Amino acid sequence: AAGAAPTPTPNPNPETCLLLAAPTDVPAMRVSRRRVLPGLVAAMAATSARGLASGVLEKLDPTRFNRRFEDAGAANTTPLTVVRKSQWSSFLKDQPPTTKAWLAALGREKHKGGQVTTIPGSDGSLERVLFTVGDADFEDLWAYGNLPKSLPPGNFALEILEDGDGDFEEVKKRIALSWALGSYKYEALRKADKPGSNAALCWPLEGAARQHVESAAKAAYLCRDLITTPCEDCGPADLEQAARRLFAAHEGTSASSIVGDDLLRKNFPMIHAVGRAGAAGREPRLVELTWGPEDAPKVTLVGKGVCFDTGGLDIKPPAAMLTMKKDMGGAAHVLGLASMIMDRGLNVRLKVLLAIVENNIDGNAFRPGDVLRSRLGKTTEIGNTDAEGRLILADALTYAAEESPEMIIDMVAPKNKAQRSTPYLTPAGTPTLTLFTSTLRQP
Repeated sequence: AAGAAPTPTPNPNPETCLLLAAPTDVPAMRVSRRRVLPGLVAAMAATSARGLASGVLEKLDPTRFNRRFEDAGAANTTPLTVVRKSQWSSFLKDQPPTTKAWLAALGREKHKGGQVTTIPGSDGSLERVLFTVGDADFEDLWAYGNLPKSLPPGNFALEILEDGDGDFEEVKKRIALSWALGSYKYEALRKADKPGSNAALCWPLEGAARQHVESAAKAAYLCRDLITTPCEDCGPADLEQAARRLFAAHEGTSASSIVGDDLLRKNFPMIHAVGRAGAAGREPRLVELTWGPEDAPKVTLVGKGVCFDTGGLDIKPPAAMLTMKKDMGGAAHVLGLASMIMDRGLNVRLKVLLAIVENNIDGNAFRPGDVLRSRLGKTTEIGNTDAEGRLILADALTYAAEESPEMIIDMVAPKNKAQRSTPYLTPAGTPTLTLFTSTLRQP
């Protein structure tokens, strides 16, 4: 669905061309409102079509976190020593006088959690970095999130003082994952960092433990990239193509979609109603993707994919609308989880259902007071068009339950407490777990 954008037809009206491109070969002239409006409409149409052809999502590599890692044993490494509060006194006693004097000069003789201290050698070069962490935070993923941006460029080798009890392998996994997450930058619409301009961590893990971290980091990067990409480059068709690319990278997958008015013919009336005001090329759709052996336990993931939410005819105020590109966060999280499941080869029959729409404003938008019939056959009177998420998920969850899977997990990006407590219109007895995603707390 994400093909090349159609070549615009040349506009013979030079006054309209002034608005769109201001070509230098057109003489300056007075532009009337009557002549400008067609150009404005054309510009808006071109913008709405951009999401189909920009290819922004294709440029984003969810494994780019590997640029912030080096293999174990890399040359010119600096020790990065993690010291807990309970270890500080004994650690300090074992340090040479120059290190003690340096810490005293900085006023850092006492332990303080979350503090990064660079220790110079006798020649002034960087000899070691100390990272102090509280005992309670030692195994906390979030405690290490700022490390990648707190260290100077160079390669660092993790050192953990493994005295006492503790699952130090698990701690290394959490530190490595936190390093990957803390290194995240959205690069599609900005210049990438120059090679060697950032700190890199030597992998403290091998084999399955490293693969575990890599699959989790890849899933998180995929999810963040989808949510961060502006709606003009992540419309319904773009999100569908991103899902198809993810599944196409694995063996034994299938992908299909029901788009536009076909939703009515296939009995998904509420997905259609919410998204029918979308522009051409940004029609509502239900995307279905599968992976895994057919005789394995069935797990279905359902994601809310509202690529942009204006609120509909009950339009949001500007402050509330500003962040609504993230309203497809449920679908993004579902794809992240699906990525981890496939990468780890879990013994499940995985199905992903994405209800993808734009809740837009148009003459054919659904209205307050409309009574919509769902796939289940129940009716819903619309009190506010900004409560669209539960409508599209009702159809998707009903469809998910028809196959009677062992588990259904649906993910949404809730906007209010009411949405968190609203039961969806699914058949009674269906084992369904609803997860509410958040994009606010990230290392």
